[in-house]
Amino acid sequence: MNSATKVSLVILFVLLIVGGCVNGFNRQFTRTGQLRTESHTVEREGAERVNVRIRPGIQELNLSGGSSDLFNGEFTYNMDELEPEVNYQVRNGVGDLDVRIKRGSINFNIGNIINRWNLQLGENIPMNLELTLGLGDSNMDLSNVTLTDLNLQSGAGKVNVRIGRQEMDRIRVRAGLGETNLSLSGGSVDNLDFEAGAGSVAIDLAGLWEDDMDAQIRGGLGSIDVTLPTNVGVRVEVNRGLGNVDAGGFREDGNVYTNDAYGQSDVTLNISISQGAGDINIRMAE
Repeated sequence: MNSATKVSLVILFVLLIVGGCVNGFNRQFTRTGQLRTESHTVEREGAERVNVRIRPGIQELNLSGGSSDLFNGEFTYNMDELEPEVNYQVRNGVGDLDVRIKRGSINFNIGNIINRWNLQLGENIPMNLELTLGLGDSNMDLSNVTLTDLNLQSGAGKVNVRIGRQEMDRIRVRAGLGETNLSLSGGSVDNLDFEAGAGSVAIDLAGLWEDDMDAQIRGGLGSIDVTLPTNVGVRVEVNRGLGNVDAGGFREDGNVYTNDAYGQSDVTLNISISQGAGDINIRMAE
């Protein structure tokens, strides 16, 4: 099944749901209620590192570092199904923080859904961060959070993620429908694994890199824009379906593109890009 067919099936499925034509689907409708706001704070409680899971369902999410505690969150919502639940425990020096909506499913509603999460994570404590996003926009600045791993899965909407300069084992992103912008400022990341469904993707890797990195970028339907540094070696291998490749300033050898620093610098970024349908733009940072 090609990418265009997949997108068509997704759209058809959504239309069937809205029309109430899917057999066995819960067609119960609920009305939005009074707007409520609540806050939650979590102390570190002696944890040396923390596993963090954030699952808002439907969201307007703003996530950043800067908390003097392990976690601070302000939640504004207008449906009972969107009431937040924050659980935390520490075992053998490892914290486990789970932030989610209390109910696992949301009925169709009559009215405008509001589910706004303004969250802050603490600094100077290693975190393995897992984000499962639904429908809505998300803005995340994680440059002041000490990340070891990042696992991000998004549904539909606009997602902006600024990771900054980090020392990490892995970044794994599974983007759905919409616009995804990912920015790293160098450091040391062993592996970047990025997969997109349909929509535009922008990945900024400009910065000072201390170690080699392997990156796999896979797109379905839409454009892919990758910004790369000039001060470290870069090798990009492109496998494309329908669409064009624009790689101005890079040396081209078949489907392989390299910059002037490739083979000369101590650090190399090895990048593989695969695209089903859409343009691929590879550019050097100014």
